[in-house]
Amino acid sequence: MKIGFTGTRKGMTEDQRRKFVEVIQKLHDADPHNFVFMHGDCIGADADAHHEVAQRGYLWTSVRIEIFPPIDDSRRKHCAPDLGPVHPPAPYHDRNKAIVQACDVLIAAPDQPIEQVRGGTWYTVRYARTMLKPIVFVYPNGMIAREKLLL
Repeated sequence: MKIGFTGTRKGMTEDQRRKFVEVIQKLHDADPHNFVFMHGDCIGADADAHHEVAQRGYLWTSVRIEIFPPIDDSRRKHCAPDLGPVHPPAPYHDRNKAIVQACDVLIAAPDQPIEQVRGGTWYTVRYARTMLKPIVFVYPNGMIAREKLLL
């Protein structure tokens, strides 16, 4: 299963991080031999998610983390590529679209529970909806919501 991720550059809250770990564990358990996690290599939630998946990746079998970095280096985290490839840097919207196009499910960790008109996380969510991708929202208070997905 190919999991795409988008999240706030503010980083995940502790409740959000704890629930994110539960979600990825369930998704991993659903297809443990083909688990691919993809993110945009930015500071904040991307780095948090990378850390959590990488930490478990050494225990799980067949885990790959694909990194889709932005061309703008100012908010890039430069996560360690030891579990998978790093794609060529691309403009934010292009790399967000690439993540959505490549994934089976998108996990979104926004910094607010209400959809915003601006911001990369919500842009990516709206694009995933147009592509009819299942989305799992992990909100700052730890609440989980799903669109087009049963977990």
